[in-house]
Amino acid sequence: MVWLVLGLLYSEGDWTYSEHGNDWPRQKLGLCGTKDAKEQSPVNFGAEYPPADPPLFMYYRYPPLGEPLHILNNGKGIGFTLPGTWSGGFGTGLGLGATVTGDHLYRLWQVSFHSPSEHTIEGIRFPLEAQLVHKHSESDHLSIVSTFFEANADSLSTFLDMTIGSGLPQQPWDETVGNSHPSVAARPMAEEQDPRFAELLGGATNFVRYNGSLTVPPCEEEVTYYVRQSTVKASADQLEAFRKVIFGMTPFREPGNYRYAASMGSREPVTLCAKNYFNRTETAALSCGDVEAEDRDAVTPAPAVSPDELATAAKYSKVLANDTAAEAQMKVNMKMGSQDCQAAQASVNSLRKRYDQVKTAYKSSPGVLEKIDLLWEKIATQNAATSAEAQATSSCAIYRKILAKASKLFSTPDPSAPPPATPLDYGITEVTLPSGRDGSPFPASTVETVAESSTRTEVRFLKPTLKQADGPVGVTGDAALATARGSGNLLSSSDLSNTAARLSFWLTKDMTPEEQLAASASMSAQLEANTTISVQDLLQTRRSKKRVIRRH
Repeated sequence: MVWLVLGLLYSEGDWTYSEHGNDWPRQKLGLCGTKDAKEQSPVNFGAEYPPADPPLFMYYRYPPLGEPLHILNNGKGIGFTLPGTWSGGFGTGLGLGATVTGDHLYRLWQVSFHSPSEHTIEGIRFPLEAQLVHKHSESDHLSIVSTFFEANADSLSTFLDMTIGSGLPQQPWDETVGNSHPSVAARPMAEEQDPRFAELLGGATNFVRYNGSLTVPPCEEEVTYYVRQSTVKASADQLEAFRKVIFGMTPFREPGNYRYAASMGSREPVTLCAKNYFNRTETAALSCGDVEAEDRDAVTPAPAVSPDELATAAKYSKVLANDTAAEAQMKVNMKMGSQDCQAAQASVNSLRKRYDQVKTAYKSSPGVLEKIDLLWEKIATQNAATSAEAQATSSCAIYRKILAKASKLFSTPDPSAPPPATPLDYGITEVTLPSGRDGSPFPASTVETVAESSTRTEVRFLKPTLKQADGPVGVTGDAALATARGSGNLLSSSDLSNTAARLSFWLTKDMTPEEQLAASASMSAQLEANTTISVQDLLQTRRSKKRVIRRH
């Protein structure tokens, strides 16, 4: 047995689908099933949900992908990561104009498959579900587009065909190549959709949006889902290809890589219109009110309450019975800030007036002694006025900050804004994905408010968290981690869990028992210090005699 202390950071552990998530709380896997978990996924949907009010549009843009995809079997499912040279995704807003120039833009990074489906509709579980994980262009907020597949004798899914290629990877950590003979050339800026992705988002269908969580550990919340309400048709052979591999890696009483549904609770899903970014005249299934999408291009959310209005409008000067606690406290802060600013300005005016009086008296004074007395008073008054001006500047700056916060609080919220992100602590973050223009799915020329690009990071395989590289520790995972960190073979606490199974590779390969203890000691010390471990340095510690871990 190996004992290793790693601290209180999230560690993935050696979880399985043996109980489809019901056992995850016992393993303390992040938020999975804990009392702190409020909005978990997947969920079971009812028959229908009302449209978003005001109506929201989901504009999708997935340009042609003409390069091969690396399909990974990670022992828990099948998935692939999109290359960093390709940029596709969607934006949400009240209309196209408000979408592509706004900040609710999401770029696609990773796709994973679940057989059978995780989400259900009126209790029905579908043969296959694809989850497309997107990241917000300016933050770590995740949005997942989820699509169901079902069999149809005369159908062939081009998206599944692209993924399957010459065959899916059969064993854990096997890789195969998908999209090896793309039907379209790589044209990232082409004014057209890749037909494979358009299959998932296009057609006469709508998407239900709700707030949930990752469906795999650590079950992190504040993830927004957009779940397609009609199925995509595929051949029985395509669905069987996924079922065979995924059921083979989940040989339990109830096979499949799905988590049991969580309660919807007080969440209120809404329906969105999905629109083709390249073909805005395409008819949506949902009637989004009397005004068509193209007429809403200039529509923006209700204007914010300006600081000037807050400072002068009577309704913001007193606490009302229907104010929330936050609104009431903000009004008190505004009143105190206004009083402090006004008092400081009044003091400045008074001292400046006194200074002018002393200055005039000094000039008109005939006697030397009287001039000396007035000179000292003039200097003292000037110094006091200067100090008062500094105090007034500070007090009024604080007041302006209070007004700025109040403006956000009292303004009508943008209905397409993502919820604030409060991510789990992953310890060492292995992957930092691009933000700014490189994090946007829309061309830079159309996105006016998105910041300049951040440093681009290339990662071969990503986990659904989009914060960690995927791959077996010490085997093919080294390459992914090395790419993510930009230097040699690197391992960290986020991928070396405190389970003996994950450490067995390092504790047995070509090592004597004494060398195993030394290697474990080095690993334990570096992980507790939250530092990155070099594989080469780790193996060089074999000669160390320091005993930190007991082996029984």
